[in-house]
Amino acid sequence: MIKRIYLEDHNQVLEGIRNSFDVVDNWMEAEAVVVWQDIRGELVQTVANANLLGIPTIVMQHGLRASREYSSDFGKVLLAKKIMVWGPKDKERVMSGGVEPERIEVTGTIIFDSLKTVETHEEKNVLFVPLHWDKEIRENFEVAEKLALIKGINVRTKLIEGQRKNHYQNVIRSNRDKVGHLEIISEILRTTDLVVSLSESTLEFMAYYLDIPVITVNNWKPKYFLDTYIESINKYFSGANIETNLDDLEKTIFWVLNNRQIKSKERKKALYEEAGIGFRKMNARKKIIEVIRNLG
Repeated sequence: MIKRIYLEDHNQVLEGIRNSFDVVDNWMEAEAVVVWQDIRGELVQTVANANLLGIPTIVMQHGLRASREYSSDFGKVLLAKKIMVWGPKDKERVMSGGVEPERIEVTGTIIFDSLKTVETHEEKNVLFVPLHWDKEIRENFEVAEKLALIKGINVRTKLIEGQRKNHYQNVIRSNRDKVGHLEIISEILRTTDLVVSLSESTLEFMAYYLDIPVITVNNWKPKYFLDTYIESINKYFSGANIETNLDDLEKTIFWVLNNRQIKSKERKKALYEEAGIGFRKMNARKKIIEVIRNLG
C-alpha cells in the first residue's frame, strides 16, 4: 500500500489529500508520483523517469474537461500509469484517445468541498469570469464593457494569476497554485446570483453545484491557445449554460435573474456527467486516496 508520494498540484485539486500521505520533495524517494498533468514542462520528464525506475505514476485531472488533452481531438499521450478523472464523460474522452479503460479511474473532484451555502442578500450580484487564455483577448473586454453599461446590477470580476485587472470592475483575484484559491471562489459564490462568462470552466461548475445559473456570451473568434488552434469553444458545452450574444446580454441577465430555476435540472445532469457528482457512493476525497494507495 502506497504511503509516501511525490505530489505536484495545480488548481488545488489535490490539496485535500496531502495530510493522508507522507509527501516528499524528491520524486526518487517516493513510492508513487502524483501529478496534475504529464504533457508539458518538467513533469513530462519526471513522469517518464519515474516510469523507467518502476515508480507508479498517476495524473489527477486538474480542471473541468482537462481530459480533452488526451482525447482524439488533441491527441496528447498519457505517459502516467493511470489517470483520475472527474466524471464519466471525461473517461469517454480519454478512451477516445486510445487509453485503455483500466488505466482510467472516475474519482470525482474535491474542489466542491470548499463551497458554502448561498446567503440571502439584497443586491443583484453578477459575477463576470473572463476566459483564461494564454494572452489577453478582446472578447473578454467586450463583455466587460457591455456589463459596465447595465444599470441595476452589481458586477464583480473574478480573475486568476496572469490576468490584468484593466477593463474590469470590482476585481477579486486568486492564484490557482496557492492555498486559499478555492476558498476565495467559495466566498464570492455565496453572494452571487448569476455568473457571466464566455465558456464553461471549473468556476462555472462550482456555480452549478450551488444551483447558480451561468450565461455564456457567444462572441468568440477562432485563435490559437499555445500550440493548438481553437476554432470553437462551445463544442463541449453541457447544455446547462444559457447562451446569448452581446446585443442581448442585458435582456438575458434580467430574464435569468427573474427565473433563477431555469436549467436547474440541466445543471444537476452536467455535474453528474462532467464532475462525477452522484456517480459513486464514496466521496471524491476517499476515492482519490484509495486509488493512490493501491497504485503499487
